Amino acid sequence: MREITRVELVSPAANNPSPELQAVIDTNQLKLRIGTEYFVELGFDGEVQGQQVDFRPGLPLIISW
Repeated sequence: MREITRVELVSPAANNPSPELQAVIDTNQLKLRIGTEYFVELGFDGEVQGQQVDFRPGLPLIISW
């Protein structure tokens, strides 16, 4: 893993981001989507290898590469 190529926040409240969070989303550096629980998805190197590790429920994180 060399480069973070995707950062996505998943939240039940994703349909109402704060103005500050919306400003970050508008930079296209991060995505926000609605989900049933809170967690972060990180993608590395364009996710070309098709691999993924889901650390939930211990850590609200999914890593793909």
